[in-house]
Amino acid sequence: MLLFWRHRRIGANNLAKGRLGEDSAAMLGALLVTTLGLAGFSRADLVPAARRNHWVYLDEFQNFTTLSIANMLSELRKYNVGLTMAHQYLTQLQPEVRDAVIGNAGTLISFRLGGNDAPIIAREFLPTFSTEDLVGLPNYHIYLKLMIDGAPSRPFSAITVHGRQM
Repeated sequence: MLLFWRHRRIGANNLAKGRLGEDSAAMLGALLVTTLGLAGFSRADLVPAARRNHWVYLDEFQNFTTLSIANMLSELRKYNVGLTMAHQYLTQLQPEVRDAVIGNAGTLISFRLGGNDAPIIAREFLPTFSTEDLVGLPNYHIYLKLMIDGAPSRPFSAITVHGRQM
C-alpha cells in the first residue's frame, strides 16, 4: 500500500458480494481498510511537509467497517489522508461507527433521507436545513457542509450534474 502512495498510484478493488461472496468480500474489505489505516499511520515518520495528500474512496463502506475505522477517522486527517465514504442509510452502521463518521466528517453531503436518518443528519445542517427539508429533497438535489481551510462552511444546497438540464 505504501508503494502506491509513494509513487502516487491509483488502486481499485472490486469487492462485489455477488462476485466474491458476502463473507469473503467483508473479510477482504476489512483487511484492505485496516491496511490503508496502517499505511496512513506510518506517515507519522514523515515530516508534515513531506506528507502528500492522499485520498481513499470507500463505497458501500458499511460492508467492511470495524471499530478501528472510528480511530482512523479521527486520526488520519493529520497525516494528510482523506476518507470519502458512501453508504445508503445510518442503521447499516454500528452506533459507535455512525457517531465517529458523523463526528469526524469534515465535509458532509446528503441526498434525500428517510424518516429515521433525517433527524440525525439534520443536526449537522441546522439551522439552515431541517429534518423536513432533508426528507423532502427532490431527486438530484443535495445539501452540503464543507470543510474549507479547517473551518466548516455554512450549509448550502446544490443540484448534481444529472439533475441539471444540459
